[in-house]
Amino acid sequence: MDFQVILDAQYPTGGLTFTKNSDIRTDIFNSINIKKGSFFQNPDFGSELHTIKKLTDSNLLLARQYIQEATQWMINTGRAVSLDVLVERDSADRGRMNIKITAVQPDGLIIVWEQFKRAV
Repeated sequence: MDFQVILDAQYPTGGLTFTKNSDIRTDIFNSINIKKGSFFQNPDFGSELHTIKKLTDSNLLLARQYIQEATQWMINTGRAVSLDVLVERDSADRGRMNIKITAVQPDGLIIVWEQFKRAV
């Protein structure tokens, strides 16, 4: 059973609830926050965002590609109909990228996922 992940003021980096997940937010969270190769059941699961050390324009494009690759399984398995990924540099903090993923589920529900990540 999937449990719901929340991002709010209390859990800015993500918290796990015991509420049954009704959408793909947890799938998105895990796909982009688990380091690719570290999940023992599927070494291809996760993203390579952790490899980005500096936020250049080309690395922002690379981050978008990593996110698209990490979330593609949701389209392949029918968990999502479409995923649109936007990655941009934070205007207030130049060392941080803002990530926005807009996903459409098969039932038509539109999920908007927003998260920031700091380059390591």
